[in-house]
Amino acid sequence: GGMGYFVATQDPRPEEEAGCFGVHFSLQSEEVAFRRGRRLMEKLRAAPDKMGFFHGLPRKLHRQIKRGASREVTAMYLGAVVGLTGEMPENREMDASKIDPDLRRLNFWLGAAADGPADATLYLTNRCNHKCPWCRRTKEGAAPPLDMSLQMVKKVLAVHPTIQSVCLAGFGEPMLHPEIVEVVRTISDAGRSVAMVTNGSALLGQAFELLQAGLSEVTVSLNGHDAESHQKACGADTWEVVMEGIRGAKRAGLPVRISAVVSRSTLSGVGPFLDLVQELQVPAHLHNLLPHGEPEDPEFLAEVLREFHIPAHPAACLVKTWPVPLGDPETSPRLCESPFVSVGVDAAGHVTPCRRVLPPSPELGGLHRHTWKSRQFADYRAAMLGDAPLPPACKRCWGAWKE
Repeated sequence: GGMGYFVATQDPRPEEEAGCFGVHFSLQSEEVAFRRGRRLMEKLRAAPDKMGFFHGLPRKLHRQIKRGASREVTAMYLGAVVGLTGEMPENREMDASKIDPDLRRLNFWLGAAADGPADATLYLTNRCNHKCPWCRRTKEGAAPPLDMSLQMVKKVLAVHPTIQSVCLAGFGEPMLHPEIVEVVRTISDAGRSVAMVTNGSALLGQAFELLQAGLSEVTVSLNGHDAESHQKACGADTWEVVMEGIRGAKRAGLPVRISAVVSRSTLSGVGPFLDLVQELQVPAHLHNLLPHGEPEDPEFLAEVLREFHIPAHPAACLVKTWPVPLGDPETSPRLCESPFVSVGVDAAGHVTPCRRVLPPSPELGGLHRHTWKSRQFADYRAAMLGDAPLPPACKRCWGAWKE
């Protein structure tokens, strides 16, 4: 049925001497297919007398591609090419459930993202009426108010025509933008899907207009399960108007989700939050803390989740994302896809390859047709591929740990 199967091999020899061990998967994904093609060719090179029956595999895969094969077959062919031409690894099986840096390189350089980002995050404004304690805006202080112009919105889409979807978010409340409906309409009329992340305080009364303008969905960062916990999380008495905004969005037919940041001190609120999810009957996302201050900030290190157990709850099926625990930063698996697919832009035209922690800045570059191939973006891709050290913030970001 397309699901992976597990083979537990038992061999009397130590692992390092055994010829085959570990976890095996069916051909269920591009990652698995790539690793399988690569490993089969490495085995052929290592033992051509015993593995000769794989000699014709690359040609067979190539013929299938010419006839219009699946992405998995194409990935297996690329893996076979790497296996035939790359350096030989240690004589041991590789875990096909893990991301292969070579596949990521090939996907980037040969895929659609090679020409430009597939998605964009627009930091519409740096103004906000909430004061969440973990937010970068709260930690660093607010800059002078600045809203993105419609001309800048159009410029982002013109400079990067590869963009397929846009998220209106960032370190500010997008619905405080004075032309928020026109921003949504501009993006939608350009043929891109557009979603928004908001604190929900200004959603009431505007949901239908936003839907008519082309907004595909809205995520409300709730960060609480009742008025008291919500005010403690955001520093504003807006619970009732946010709840009315969520219900109003549902009545208007606008797809709505809710989200919350979970830390060690708020773990006890997960159950009540799921009760609220059950009551509202909306999809939900639960996230671990992000290092918006200094990566070694004692408060962050004390509060970030190192483990998380999914609770048994009737609303668990509505949760689309559970908190990703943070492991040892020195052994980060570097799973973040942001620099390979996304660009973030602020009102001043500064950019970032990050969707979670690093805001657009002059140091990361400005919006122009060479942004996607710039040294700054290339450096972050190299870090995620293991070709360069991880920046301190990336080490502490759960995005690098997300499977």
